[in-house]
This record gives sequence, C-alpha cells and structure tokens, in this order.
Amino acid sequence: MDAIAGFVSEFEPGRYSGEDAARLVTWFTRAERLCAAGKTLAATRAAAANCHQTTGQRSAAHWLAGVTGESVGNAVELLRLGETLGPTPALTRPTGPAGCPRRVPRPTPVRWRSIRTAKESYSKWQKGTP
Repeated sequence: MDAIAGFVSEFEPGRYSGEDAARLVTWFTRAERLCAAGKTLAATRAAAANCHQTTGQRSAAHWLAGVTGESVGNAVELLRLGETLGPTPALTRPTGPAGCPRRVPRPTPVRWRSIRTAKESYSKWQKGTP
C-alpha cells in the first residue's frame, strides 16, 4: 500500500504516453478490485467476530460505516455480499510464522460503483485474473 501511495502522491500523468497511461488504468483497476475483495472479506470476518461490540457500535454495519466513511446502507450491502462469498482456500491457510495470521496495515477504503462490480471483482480475484 505504501508503494501505491508513494507512486500516486508523485504521479504526473502528463509525463506518460497515452499507451503507458492506458496500462496504468488497467493496473489501478486491478488494484482497486483486489482491495475491494479484501475489504469485503475482512469486514465480514470482523463482523462475525463481533468487533463492533468492542468499539461500542450498535451493529457491524454501523462499525463498518464509521471505519470506511460510507453509509450504513452501503455497509449492510457489503456485509451481505461477504456472507454470500464464503471462504476461499487461499484465505483459510495460515500465512505467518507458527500458523499465525500476519498483521497487515489497514488498507485505504475503496468504493465500488455497485454490489455487482464487487461480486465481479471477487470472482476475478478468486480466478487470479485482472
């Protein structure tokens, strides 16, 4: 995430050819979809673990809306989507030493144009396609 943030903070589109800019659009779109899928899966897990209770929020949707800056309605839709996706093999394997999950920095919130877009992003992410 720091690499992307660093790139974007110094990004000067006029220094790129049209062809290179088009490639960057493809790259940023893929990154956006991956982040959206990760956000959905992480939010669903946090909701299942009742993380909202430790922060005093009324519901998982209220907690998520507070974290992302989105509406409670969008948060409800995202959590519903996450519940329909189910686990993936890559996410059920331990990723850190001694079987512990690795701690990663919290990603910058990404907004989708629709739940359909999020489902498509997740499907592409599962298949490993951009």
